[in-house]
Amino acid sequence: MPTNQTAEPRFAVGDRVEKCSGDYRVFGEVRGVFRLRSGAVRYAVEIEAEGGGSFVHIYSESNLIFDTRRGRA
Repeated sequence: MPTNQTAEPRFAVGDRVEKCSGDYRVFGEVRGVFRLRSGAVRYAVEIEAEGGGSFVHIYSESNLIFDTRRGRA
């Protein structure tokens, strides 16, 4: 968790991001940015499901990077 809880969020609504940590990777779009009571920033990311539709997961900044794929829609 960042030590500076008052820093500006790195990502904004509409940014395309990649979930880069853990056992799997997914790509999505930031749909919301908010702070916990502690001041920690969280991002609501909409992810398109392979079979259609979409879902939203909430991530901390350390789980995300900007989407680096070329030629993305």
